[in-house]
Amino acid sequence: MVEDEEAMRGITKRILGEAGFAVLTAANADDALRVCDAHEGRIDLLLTDVVMPQTSGRVLAERLALVRPETKVLFMSGYADEAIVHHGTLAPGTHFISKPFRAGDLTKKVRQVLDDDIGHPEVARAQALEEGASIDERPLDDVLQAIPPEVLARLWKAVVAARYDEVVALIESIRTGDPELATRLRQKADIFDYDGLRRLLRR
Repeated sequence: MVEDEEAMRGITKRILGEAGFAVLTAANADDALRVCDAHEGRIDLLLTDVVMPQTSGRVLAERLALVRPETKVLFMSGYADEAIVHHGTLAPGTHFISKPFRAGDLTKKVRQVLDDDIGHPEVARAQALEEGASIDERPLDDVLQAIPPEVLARLWKAVVAARYDEVVALIESIRTGDPELATRLRQKADIFDYDGLRRLLRR
C-alpha cells in the first residue's frame, strides 16, 4: 500500500490488517519498489494513491508490472472517480476507490479486485496504444504553432525529463484553447510514450 500521507497510511494499514490482509507499506513510488524488491513472497495487490510527489501511482503501477506482472492494482484518490477518468489520469474500467472511504468499503473493494481476472495495468496500456494508433494520422503542424512558445518550451523540457505530473499539467493548460490537441498529447502521456511526444513536439 503506497500513500504519502503518514496518517492515512497508518489508518489504511490498520483497516486491511484487521480484515486479515498482510500489508507492506511505502510512502512513495521509489520506496514501494524497494519494498517489493526486498520482499521474497508474492504481492497480490498494489493499492496506491494516484497523485503523489515526484512519481504518480500510474507510473508506479507501470514500473511494478515489469517486475511483478502477477500483481493487480487498485488506485485510490481524493478526486472523484469521474474526474480522474475524464481527465485521462486513469483509463476507464481501472479499479478505483475514492478517499475518504469506510473500512467496509475498502476491504470489499480489495476483495473484489483480488477476485477479478481483469484490470491489469498492462491490459489498459495495450488498449490505450490501440485506441491512439489512428490519432497520429492527422497533421499537428498548424495547431502546434498556435500554442504559446513558452508553453511549448516548458512542455518539451518536461517531456525530455519524463516528469509525468508536469507534462500533464502543461497539456491541460492548453485544453481550453485546443481540446483535440490536448487529448492527443494526453493519450501519449498516459501510456508513457515520451518518444512519441518528442516526435510530435519536434515539429
